[in-house]
Amino acid sequence: MTETGSGTGGAAMTEKRGNTCWVQCPKCSAWHHVAPDLLRSTHVKMHCPSCHFEFFAAEAQAVIDP
Repeated sequence: MTETGSGTGGAAMTEKRGNTCWVQCPKCSAWHHVAPDLLRSTHVKMHCPSCHFEFFAAEAQAVIDP
């Protein structure tokens, strides 16, 4: 598993396990899982289910990509 971006550091690694990709919303800091294909896409925006903010994966506060 690799984590990129700023965020909670090692704590995120122990909380998010398995083979699912996780993204942290840059607006509300909520974590949600995304499909690997969407995570790697440069033209599709993520939609935060908590605050409904839309952002590209590169703009995420943090990303966990196993």
